[in-house]
Amino acid sequence: MRRYWDLCKADNSGFFYPYMMVVVTLFFIILVPYTISFYHEMNMTNNHLEQLTLESLMQMGYHSYMQEEQAYENVRRDFHYSFPEGEVTVTSTWTDHESMTLYILAETKGKAISSILKKDKIQINE
Repeated sequence: MRRYWDLCKADNSGFFYPYMMVVVTLFFIILVPYTISFYHEMNMTNNHLEQLTLESLMQMGYHSYMQEEQAYENVRRDFHYSFPEGEVTVTSTWTDHESMTLYILAETKGKAISSILKKDKIQINE
């Protein structure tokens, strides 16, 4: 029995193993949640950047369409735009003489896809 207690003591000043177990346990209790939190924050940041890229693509596609749009009544037309961040397809359909429905589909280089259906009133200059 005496030999067992001699192995557990360090320099006759106390028990070394339980002290180290407490320190290591506290270290892991503190370190692991911060590591998991950091991973989740990185994931959320990437998702947020992808969402901002999609919204920017849709706005750039809409703006490009409005600059290029010509008055074709009762015609469904598809416009394809390529940007450095991804691709945008704008499908326009006239609903009546003054308004049209736009279906905007955006796809990023990271393969995220988003779409929006937008109704606009268009002023036709004749």
